[in-house]
Amino acid sequence: MTYSKEQKEHIEFVFDVFCRVVLRHELIDAVREKQRRAQHKISLDYLRDEKYFDVSTTDEYFVMQDKPIAFTVCNKTVIVDNEQLGEALKRLTAAQRELILLHFFLCCTDEQIGKLYGRNRSTIQYRRSVAIKQLRKEMESLKDEE
Repeated sequence: MTYSKEQKEHIEFVFDVFCRVVLRHELIDAVREKQRRAQHKISLDYLRDEKYFDVSTTDEYFVMQDKPIAFTVCNKTVIVDNEQLGEALKRLTAAQRELILLHFFLCCTDEQIGKLYGRNRSTIQYRRSVAIKQLRKEMESLKDEE
């Protein structure tokens, strides 16, 4: 279907008017939302003065309290921030320690670890579960020593 020049201009004009109406109503909605939020906004100064809340807090989650321990696995250095976990990992055999570090710290799958060591995926899974049980025992024994 072909349109004449006047019809095309009329279609463009109608579309232009439609776009302007839509944008105008979007602006009105945005202004109303801003006003609604301003009515419900409470100043932090008011909360601090009335309820005696602290405005800020100090997060101690990232404060290093333990001495980090570094391990090398497949020419990559893995740093364990938890000193108790690091000591328990040191007590494991080298093969068990490497399995745990590769899986949990370097995010390797059992299949990738199996290819690295020339073993089956299920064998790696079994050895990892044994290593985790041993690690749990070592962690408990370290906890008892303290």
